[in-house]
Amino acid sequence: MNVTDYPIEFDNDYYFSFFVKEKVNLLEIHSGTSNRFVQAGFSNNQYFMASNSAYAQLDYSKLKDHDLLILSNLKTFPSGLASELKTYIENGGNVCVFPAKDANLEEYNRFLVSMNANELGTLDTRPRMVSFINFQDFVFSDVFEERRDNLKLPSTKANFKLTSKASAGEEVLLRYRDAATFMGKYSRGRGNLYLCSAPLDTEFSDLVQNREIFIPM
Repeated sequence: MNVTDYPIEFDNDYYFSFFVKEKVNLLEIHSGTSNRFVQAGFSNNQYFMASNSAYAQLDYSKLKDHDLLILSNLKTFPSGLASELKTYIENGGNVCVFPAKDANLEEYNRFLVSMNANELGTLDTRPRMVSFINFQDFVFSDVFEERRDNLKLPSTKANFKLTSKASAGEEVLLRYRDAATFMGKYSRGRGNLYLCSAPLDTEFSDLVQNREIFIPM
């Protein structure tokens, strides 16, 4: 970059360097069946290298090779997995959690407590609409050319109630009309935990079918 600063001419040239990853490696962790929408969302994009694994066959030593882990509808949350994910996040990894409709809440909340995140409560089966998107967070800040009022936001047929601890430092990315969180972010160590209050199953949420939000996100 060159800046004209007459009559001072000796410091007009500035040089910048930054690192751009050639590939983004992401791994979907599931109970036994991969979510077809997750895999399809990245299959035609050469920038993303998407793979999946059942949690029972997961190789913990290779988690560090991925930039993003997507936990898709796990029914259980083993302590070994929870410990590895905590270390992974603190060392700079990113984890996005979508709980199963019949999730073992005790196991999930044990992990969330260890991350000082808000906890999952009972499953609320009321239909709800997301009404707020956080354009200030980097997840969405440069996604849309313009911020449209008619942007189609997700809807759900059921979601888990989340506790609301001030100490959790949650940053809301997507929010329901009643101010409850649909998708929240927690910065921990050098990484981030993303927690969705609704299952990823299309029986309960249309997020994966929402091209305006899911794919850009």
